[in-house]
Amino acid sequence: GKIRDVEGRVTIGSGAKVEEGITGITDSVTVGSDTTVKGKITEITRRVSVGSDATVKGKIRDVDKTVTVGSDTTVKGKIRDVDKTVTVGSDTTVKGKIRDVEEAVTIRSGAKVEERIIEMSDSVTIGNDVVIKGKIRGVDKDVSVGNDTTVEGRIRDVEGTVTIEQEAKIKGKIRNIERTVTIEQEAKIKGRIRDVEGTVTIERGAKVKGKIRDINGDLIIGEEAEIEGQISDINGEIIDKRDES
Repeated sequence: GKIRDVEGRVTIGSGAKVEEGITGITDSVTVGSDTTVKGKITEITRRVSVGSDATVKGKIRDVDKTVTVGSDTTVKGKIRDVDKTVTVGSDTTVKGKIRDVEEAVTIRSGAKVEERIIEMSDSVTIGNDVVIKGKIRGVDKDVSVGNDTTVEGRIRDVEGTVTIEQEAKIKGKIRNIERTVTIEQEAKIKGRIRDVEGTVTIERGAKVKGKIRDINGDLIIGEEAEIEGQISDINGEIIDKRDES
């Protein structure tokens, strides 16, 4: 049955199975490796830690401190309303949204998030070889997307910087960025880049298929970079290093 209203810590050992959820815990919840929780984990006063190779079939929600999910684990519901950080381990799948997190969100290498990442009060750091099937929106600090990572939706409404690392792919737009945007070498952006308050840098060999417009800073284009769309409304200087090569 359900584990609920416990005045202290809850620890579920490795290989166990919880047939319903875990709710109303006044301390931390630790779920061991190779464990299955068939319901949700909610209303946790301190931390939630889920081990490797585990499965949580419901949401993880209303956690007063951190949420840490180990490697090769599956969370079938949302992770939301977390007062501190969220860390998703390598090769882990989160099938629901990640939203309303007060501090940093870190997605480790090889992980997959099948929904959107939205309404973050801190930074979002995504590792290498990650797949984000939804959009990233409403981030109060910086967004960093790792090497060979794919974001299938847009990145928008970011109050810090956006950095797209080498050979990453963004299939949607990058829009409404309060600071700088950097597209590193060999990265590919299929949508537009627009409404950026700072400098936009397109490094050597990077590709942008959409338009680049409404940039309040400079536009720096590296050698062998490819921009298929129109460039317009750049309030700063256009520094095109392709002309020098």
